[in-house]
Order: sequence, then structure tokens, then C-alpha cells
Amino acid sequence: MQISIIAGLFLLFGAFFFFVAIKRLLKRQVASAFGHTFISIIALMIGAIIAAFGINLYTYDRLSYEEAIAELRAIKLGDQRYQIDLLLPKSGTRSQYEVIGDQWLLDARIIKWSPKGNLLGLDAKYRLERLSGRFNDAKQEAEAKSRTIYSLARNPGLDFSAYAQKYRKYMPYLDTIFGSGVYMPMADKAIYRVYINQSGLSAKPVNSAAKKAVENWQ
Repeated sequence: MQISIIAGLFLLFGAFFFFVAIKRLLKRQVASAFGHTFISIIALMIGAIIAAFGINLYTYDRLSYEEAIAELRAIKLGDQRYQIDLLLPKSGTRSQYEVIGDQWLLDARIIKWSPKGNLLGLDAKYRLERLSGRFNDAKQEAEAKSRTIYSLARNPGLDFSAYAQKYRKYMPYLDTIFGSGVYMPMADKAIYRVYINQSGLSAKPVNSAAKKAVENWQ
């Protein structure tokens, strides 16, 4: 049983015995009324404790919410040139991009709700914006004659973030709208998974090639 169901049963059980206690008291059955009241109080206290514990667990669950939103696989084509296979699990779409650099960089626009909004079930929302390449050497980054940047926001339709920003006074649980990016080193056959949580994007290596690339990352 779920914690909420167990708590509800105890609270219902306590309310029932409290109702019986009142009926016995009206009939002047004082001893019986006292016994039913005692059982009612114990049941209600247990139900309240279990409910409070369940709410606490729910709080941790919402604030630690994390969802996988993308998976990237790198295939080496040449010196600082890679093919990135991008999988978006939610839509099931797969795309391929040729990326120049030492790392891939994924950007997104994120709508973050307040902790109260999280507890009501409002989780961070996102829209992927760009996939691009990135160099280890900042000088090479600045002097690079060719860079690879791909737009991922295709036909977004109604831009909720723009309306949310404009009418945020009518959205009491809206915390902020911000950009978030995550990057990881590219290596042949390296696979990474990108996640979104209440704070932004994060990425984790999936296979040995990716883990080795992160370990040797300079």
C-alpha cells in the first residue's frame, strides 16, 4: 500500500471511533465512550504521523526530480571532427550532426518553478535550443575559422516562456526562466545521457568510452 492510503485508513478508522464515542456519550455510556475516544485519538495520531512522513518523502521526491531528456553518441570522423547522434527519448526522434571541436555543448531554455510549485507537482520545463562544438583551448575557440552550431528549437509554436515572462505576476509559483548548458568531451563511440532537474541540465557518461574520456579530460 502507498503511504497516503495507509494514513487515510488510520484517519478514517479514528474518525469512525470518534463518531461512535459521541453516540455512546449521548447515551450516557461514559466508560464505552471513553474507550472509543482513546482508540480514536491513537488512530488519528498514527494517521497524522504517517501522513506527515509521506508529505516529507513527497517533498524530497519533487525536489530531487530528474528526467533524461537526451542521449548523445559521438563517432570520430577526423581530427577534432565528430558525428553526434542525438536521441530525444520523449519524442523518439534521432538526428545526426557533424560537430567540430573537443566537446559537444547542449543548450536549453528552462522554466523553473518555486519549491511550493514543485510540491504541487510542477516540475522544471525545458526547450532544447542548440547543439554546438567547443574547443579545449580558449585561443583556438576564439580564432576558429569554422564553428558548428545547430538550432534544435524547430517550429516551437506558442512560446510559453515569453508569455510566462510577460504575465508572471499571474503565475505565483513561477520562480525564473533561464538558459542552461552542459558540455562533455567527445571521443569515438562515447555515449552520454543528459538530464534535467529543478536546477538545470546535467550530463553523465553511459559507456566505458565516455567514462574514459571524462577521466582523461584536461
